[in-house]
Amino acid sequence: MILKTNTNTAPSILFLTTADPATIRAEWPYYQNWTLPSVLKSRGDVQVHIRCWRDDSLTPEVLAGYDNITFLWCNNYHEHPVAFPTFLRQRLYPARHLSSTMRVVNNSDVVLWNTDKTYLQDVKKAGFLIPDTDFLADINDNNFRTVGELAERIARSSVLVAAVAAAKNGKGVVLKPSISGSSKQTYLLKTPNRLNDEDVAYLQAILRDGIDGSLMIQAYEPAIANGEYSLVYIAGEHTHTMVKTPARGEFRCQAEFGGQIAQIDNSLVPQAARDTATRIMEYMESSFGAPLGYCRIDGVIRDDGSFVMMEIEAIEPHLWLETHADEKTKEKLYATLLGTSV
Repeated sequence: MILKTNTNTAPSILFLTTADPATIRAEWPYYQNWTLPSVLKSRGDVQVHIRCWRDDSLTPEVLAGYDNITFLWCNNYHEHPVAFPTFLRQRLYPARHLSSTMRVVNNSDVVLWNTDKTYLQDVKKAGFLIPDTDFLADINDNNFRTVGELAERIARSSVLVAAVAAAKNGKGVVLKPSISGSSKQTYLLKTPNRLNDEDVAYLQAILRDGIDGSLMIQAYEPAIANGEYSLVYIAGEHTHTMVKTPARGEFRCQAEFGGQIAQIDNSLVPQAARDTATRIMEYMESSFGAPLGYCRIDGVIRDDGSFVMMEIEAIEPHLWLETHADEKTKEKLYATLLGTSV
């Protein structure tokens, strides 16, 4: 039996969280997209619910009772690399079959695909530029007994071999898990054949602790020093753009590593970035047969003017609604989440 949450004419929306909602500090900079539930609740024409997806009482029948479900408050889902996909497959998917009217934004098929950065392989096959990337899938299978063995395998990576042969990559390769966020376990390995103490410590930690997903071996993109463009899309429209710039000598753009962020007018975004990001959006919507309510496409511009897509954020991207989105954009998102017209 479906337990219908919405018992009056006001539509309901469920914000899924990873943490217990009672423990969430809903304010910037502690929580991204933090204004959404309170703003919707203040409108008075929608029932807003916030529940943790790890709550066992959130059964398919209960989920099917909500009119709308969104992941935009689902911070840190990646810390549960097995449980989160299991929730999607065993609870949210069945809920979709129980209710023909329940809306999930974004589509749960897109969300499942976006949980693991192996999706980059699909994007590359579709004809888009990504950083040269290898995925080492057996890192957690005890196939590497020593740091030396792991370093040797990394050195044989086609990414590293190609970069050295072309003499185009004096920065080495970036290593990171394919399931992660906020640069967790992300490391720049400059000289795999001449490991320093920091390199050894990183590889030892990988062997000791394992990683979530595959180990990505990714060519360093020098263009990151000029800033990474984050193009925000709401209901298929490119609404605003942020540029994240790493600190001098750093390759990670996050604020905790000294990165800076600023909004730029969409007219100042390189045409290659706008065109490519829009085509990636079209590719995703065509592949999954469903529109995207929101999405962020991150990438850099190489010296030759081409746009290299670094990442797609279609689960819980920071949309910078709090400070960098105009009222029209916010209204567009609210309407998208609730399935109404602006």
